[in-house]
Amino acid sequence: EPLTIHGDGKNTRSYCYICDALEGTLKLLFSSQKGEAYNVGNPALEISLNDLGEAMKKLFSYPIEIKHIEPPHAVYGNSDPKRRCPDISKIQAVIDYTPRYGLNEGLSRTIDWYKEFFKTI
Repeated sequence: EPLTIHGDGKNTRSYCYICDALEGTLKLLFSSQKGEAYNVGNPALEISLNDLGEAMKKLFSYPIEIKHIEPPHAVYGNSDPKRRCPDISKIQAVIDYTPRYGLNEGLSRTIDWYKEFFKTI
């Protein structure tokens, strides 16, 4: 199946590899910080959906088609933000949190995990 992108793909999102998200969450859990809300994420990995699709194409061992479709307004409404990127300055001010995994490494590890997981089913 093609990789489906809703809309023109110019909107940006910030992706965070699961190990980085868990590290930030666990450090907060075991810190003295209580009763506060924090963003955990990786603002350095902000990328357009089109560029993410191209990055994924390079990592797969078979050709992938990218298909753009109109976004389902029932799901997103007309207010889907063009940019989503966390501000992690608050969490960095209270604990030692710096995401370590880059986009390609995170995607490669995720793809490898899925390949291994679905091999066993």
